[in-house]
Amino acid sequence: MSTWYYAENHRQRQGPLATENLIASFHSRRIGFDTLVWRKGQEQWQPLGHFAKELGIVDEVTPLHTRPAFTARTVRQAPNSSNRVSGGVLALIVVCVLAIPVAGILAAIIIPSYQQYVGRAKVAALLAGFEPMKKVVADFQQQRHTCPSNSDIGARKGGIESGRVVISASMITFESGRCGVEIRFIKSGSAKLDGKAVWLDFDSTGSHWTCSSEIDDEYLPAQCRG
Repeated sequence: MSTWYYAENHRQRQGPLATENLIASFHSRRIGFDTLVWRKGQEQWQPLGHFAKELGIVDEVTPLHTRPAFTARTVRQAPNSSNRVSGGVLALIVVCVLAIPVAGILAAIIIPSYQQYVGRAKVAALLAGFEPMKKVVADFQQQRHTCPSNSDIGARKGGIESGRVVISASMITFESGRCGVEIRFIKSGSAKLDGKAVWLDFDSTGSHWTCSSEIDDEYLPAQCRG
């Protein structure tokens, strides 16, 4: 049976949970179809709705009281074994002891994976938000043959708050003479992003943009890596 984890409010990881407990959390409306979940074997976190058919929660969910009850098997004690540990109890002790390091290993795998997922999402959202600005910069350079400043295009230069992320954006001229934008994370909630910049470089000759960054590649889209 799978062991699941879910991200409460898309931020705090909860778990591990058995499959039936995950379904129970859905029935109690603690989580929904948009809640991110993960289990061993997945490459990345996925919305619960992705597994709805597998978990049997696609249409009408089955009330908890109609589900078959789980029964525990009784371990029969062997004759004259009052001073010995039965095989069933010994197996249970071994499982419990082994579960401790296994849980630690799973946490070591899951937490970094989720943090990378959140970091990539923040960088992707940042770049998507600046798509309209790229056209403004390109039009200004092509019309006036010079790079714009923030004031030229009415862009705010100080800290800009977007959701829970604070960034700064500056119109710059690169050493190559190309125009571009420097976007720097000021407050992102991630030590891997804070203080780091992404640069968007406009090549007017080919009319295309190049992305580069000092952020670790694991947090960047493919076009910004290297």
